[in-house]
Amino acid sequence: MKKYLAMLLCVICFTVGCNAKYKIKEEKSMELYGCTAFQLDENLSENDVTELFLEESRRGKTEGYSPVILALDRRVKEMIESNISRVGTPEEFRKQILTDTEDGKEIMENRFAEMKAEYGEDDDFGAFKEDDETLDLYIKTKSSLANQRLWSVKQITDTMLDGESAYLVRVPTSEPWEIPAWLPFGGWNECPSADEMVKVCRCWYENYGATPAIIMGDMILLRLDKPISDRQTAREISHQHAAFCGEFLWTTGLDAQTADIMTSNIWVFWWD
Repeated sequence: MKKYLAMLLCVICFTVGCNAKYKIKEEKSMELYGCTAFQLDENLSENDVTELFLEESRRGKTEGYSPVILALDRRVKEMIESNISRVGTPEEFRKQILTDTEDGKEIMENRFAEMKAEYGEDDDFGAFKEDDETLDLYIKTKSSLANQRLWSVKQITDTMLDGESAYLVRVPTSEPWEIPAWLPFGGWNECPSADEMVKVCRCWYENYGATPAIIMGDMILLRLDKPISDRQTAREISHQHAAFCGEFLWTTGLDAQTADIMTSNIWVFWWD
């Protein structure tokens, strides 16, 4: 019996190892801004990418890194290098941004208050309106459609400008909120600056467990273990989302965003 169990354990371990090698092309790894990046198999489905991210998150906790999926095209490279060059080297950028103690929650609360003061009185669309009956209707509608998975590699690469690849990046920090300090994302049009991105990610990680999961040219996806169940908390987060990314506010409004927060564990942000 013991011999049988030992053989079974070996088979399980071998299978897990094979799955990991299938998902990332270890022979196509490279150094990237102080991180290690592995090209992803282009055939990975939503389930595959989600399982890989969870597997890497578990492994990273013991080995001291945080994973993120990066759509590495020309646009992303230019954005990262432009943000770093404002300070100097990648090390100098990280040192400056990680020693700034400004509170991300305060940044978003102040910005939301400014938005509401400027646009709230002339809110013909009803973007700032919050109504429990409307929220209940949105929750009922969205519950069956709520996304609990990350994007497939094809969905990710379809957003890219020049046919480059998607990578699994192991960022050498045990704090996932520090990922934008290593791969500085943001700073164009209405998108928050790379500095603000780190502070907001820290706030959402420490308060809700949200971790950066996918970074693309004009989008970032964060993942939580589960949706936010408390209604009041979800409403407060929807205000933060509006301050962080105002795009949804003018297309769906606060109630719809609150319903997304209560039904999905994937937060998606996009800037024009």
